[in-house]
Amino acid sequence: MIRPHRLFPIALVGLMAMLAFWLDQISRWSPSGKELDPSRPEYTVEDFSATRFDAQGRIQERLVAKQGWQFPKQPDLHLREAVLDNYQAGALAYRAAGAIARYNRQDGIAFLEQKAHFFKPGVAGQPDTHVYGSRITINTRTRVASAKTPVEIHYGESIANAIGFEYQQQKGLLRLLSHARVKYVQ
Repeated sequence: MIRPHRLFPIALVGLMAMLAFWLDQISRWSPSGKELDPSRPEYTVEDFSATRFDAQGRIQERLVAKQGWQFPKQPDLHLREAVLDNYQAGALAYRAAGAIARYNRQDGIAFLEQKAHFFKPGVAGQPDTHVYGSRITINTRTRVASAKTPVEIHYGESIANAIGFEYQQQKGLLRLLSHARVKYVQ
């Protein structure tokens, strides 16, 4: 016959084993949430700005938009009324804007559509450069802006129309791709 004073330690060990097993089961993290709908944005932000700085602490890029959203498992950030400023040595190198935009965070490429505008401030007494078009692409890593659609370019009082352009910031070179018509004013 088992005496009660010997039964208590056995019952206590059994109870502790069950408690340890139960705590182990509830403390394990397992994602039990449902999958996100890929056709609906994962998140949406309103009136935001994002700023990136270089190694010296100077501003490198600033993105401002009226609205932004991103779909699940997609690298593209979709934007409405977006303005992308790019700086070199702390000074504005160019500004790009569009009514609708998409920015791929992995590639660093911005696609500006509907009322796309590219602005390069003039330096050393040169006038500002404005490029207007329906679709402009900006590669923020290679610092190249381009379009393959009709564009209108204003350089001071000079006006050019062309089908496509390419601007290489490192070289300071603006090329008109085809069907260029220029009205040059000194």
